[in-house]
Amino acid sequence: MKVVKGKTLHAVERHTEYRGCTFYLEGSHCLDDCVFENCSFRGELHYVESNEKIRTPVFSNCSFNCKSVLIDSIESYQMIPVPGMEKLLELANEIKITPLWDSQEKINIELDLPEIKTIDISACKSYSEIPIDWFDRFPTLEKVILPFGLNLVATLREFPPEERIKFKAFYEKSKGYALCRNTQKEDTCE
Repeated sequence: MKVVKGKTLHAVERHTEYRGCTFYLEGSHCLDDCVFENCSFRGELHYVESNEKIRTPVFSNCSFNCKSVLIDSIESYQMIPVPGMEKLLELANEIKITPLWDSQEKINIELDLPEIKTIDISACKSYSEIPIDWFDRFPTLEKVILPFGLNLVATLREFPPEERIKFKAFYEKSKGYALCRNTQKEDTCE
């Protein structure tokens, strides 16, 4: 494994160990099979998981001063904590989930996501549930983007009124439907 020490960097190379580096990343980066020790991340962090499923990145004593942390994840039915990824998941404010199998009908998230604002499951074409429980589990969650093709509007009307009033909007977006928390902020669901 290649070792890089004490550099200011704008890109990440796979299969590399970074020690004491500062990263100013823009755009998406695959951090798999990398080790980060005493590193600092600034700006935006957009982690894209490799579909090769090698080693996830390991962060040890790193600091994150990021405007946003986005994770593109390839998942099977259950999203569970992965060793080394805890810090990144703690900071993630958006997760985009791509299913491992086309016929996947639901996703069980077994993670602590204290900063999450958006969960995008629009790529899960066979998804069959409206995950309203995610709004209760994740207090900071503002929006879930669901795939097209579901009979979601009719399904949402079947919910009891006390459940329906939790949502500010349920509208069509370019890549799917957006289900948004009923909040005072008008720009939350844009």
